[in-house]
Amino acid sequence: MTADSTLRVIIFDCDGVLFASEAANLAFYNHIFAFFGLPEVAADDQEQLAILHTCSSHQVFEHFFGRGERYREVVAYARTVDYRQFVPLMKPQPGLHEVLGRLAERYRLGIATNRTATMALISEIFQLRPYFQHVVTAGDVPRPKPHPDMLHRALELFQVDPREAVYIGDSNLDCRASREAGIPFVGFGYQPVDASAVESMNELGNMLLGME
Repeated sequence: MTADSTLRVIIFDCDGVLFASEAANLAFYNHIFAFFGLPEVAADDQEQLAILHTCSSHQVFEHFFGRGERYREVVAYARTVDYRQFVPLMKPQPGLHEVLGRLAERYRLGIATNRTATMALISEIFQLRPYFQHVVTAGDVPRPKPHPDMLHRALELFQVDPREAVYIGDSNLDCRASREAGIPFVGFGYQPVDASAVESMNELGNMLLGME
């Protein structure tokens, strides 16, 4: 993918794109699992880690606890957990602020993430608000990714057509949501079928700004 005169909006996933946040996600969910007497997920359990890292919290709790009374108890308890204790485990991608600043000079930027209430906290702590005009979370739409609801919402907020945007994500859930919304997709550290991929923020910035 190269710079395109029709591109007006860049929409980013949060976890795995803006941040390396696997350790924070693992610590957060293991805290909850331990509280409810569930075995913790091991750091080398790639299948379960993928669920913790890419799904919304409601999807994670449904996967581990089902949809009964325990699920409702877990959701209620999770709302009381102060996520600030896990933020130090989140690592911004190298060059994050520099690349976002460069991109924001040419394009409008947004976020579409399966996070919910924690996104506002992260934006504040890592000073992301100056770069992003709109942020859509799983709490803002009826269905989280892989459904396209939050990307449809982002397009409405930016008032652009799907082909005037691009979505940057790191998982199959992101790719599926992007394609259902009709938005071109770029994989970040993830190689989708029939789509571009990059390995770093600098590479992404160069691609979208048309640099070598």
